[in-house]
Amino acid sequence: QAERIRRFRQDRIGKIIADETPVLLTSKDRFVLHLIPLSSFLNNERLDLSKEDEFQRNFATVRWSVCNRRYNLDGFLNYNSIPEDRNKSRAYCQLYYNGTLFDIWIPDEILELEPIK
Repeated sequence: QAERIRRFRQDRIGKIIADETPVLLTSKDRFVLHLIPLSSFLNNERLDLSKEDEFQRNFATVRWSVCNRRYNLDGFLNYNSIPEDRNKSRAYCQLYYNGTLFDIWIPDEILELEPIK
């Protein structure tokens, strides 16, 4: 199972780097949060996302409020469009049918961290 999870994660990261994302992002600088439950890969069950009205209203990206949501082939997607270009986004959160969640957002600024002394 660990190898399946590794391949899934590598595939998703590769798509993010190649800009093969469900919405176009405004920058190449990205934070990516992965929540990959082991149970997602132990069985072939799929989440029934169509019955989750309350969930859909409250489901958002970690960094930004959400103004758009839709189903796609992978599951359920929340994203925020920027006013200058409705086809681009600063953040999105993809919930996959298997229960895996990827949250991607553009940082406000790139942080340069001081070394710990």
